[in-house]
Amino acid sequence: MPDPTPAESADKTVAVEPLEVDGVRTAVVGTGAWLAALVVMLLLRGQLTDDGNGWWIGVAVAGLVLGLIGIAFLLRRRAVYRRGSTSSPSTSPASPSPQES
Repeated sequence: MPDPTPAESADKTVAVEPLEVDGVRTAVVGTGAWLAALVVMLLLRGQLTDDGNGWWIGVAVAGLVLGLIGIAFLLRRRAVYRRGSTSSPSTSPASPSPQES
C-alpha cells in the first residue's frame, strides 16, 4: 500500500491536548537524586580526591541548589495557577491550571 500524500495525512491529524502537569514532583525527584549523589560522594570523598575527581562534589552541590531553586519556583507557579483558576473567568489564565505531575 503506498504512503498517503501530505494532503491525505493532514486530513487524519488529531489535535492533542497539552498535559496538565506542573513539574513539582519531577523537580523533587531530581533534587532528591542530587542529594543522594552528594551523600554518597561525601562518604567517598577521600577516594574521589585521590583519583582527582573531588570536583564531582561541587557538581552535586550545584545540582542540589539549582533543584531547590527550581522547586521553589514551581511551587510558586503552581500557587499562582491555582489562584487564577478559582477567580472569575475574566481574570483566569488562558490555559487551564496544571495538576501535580
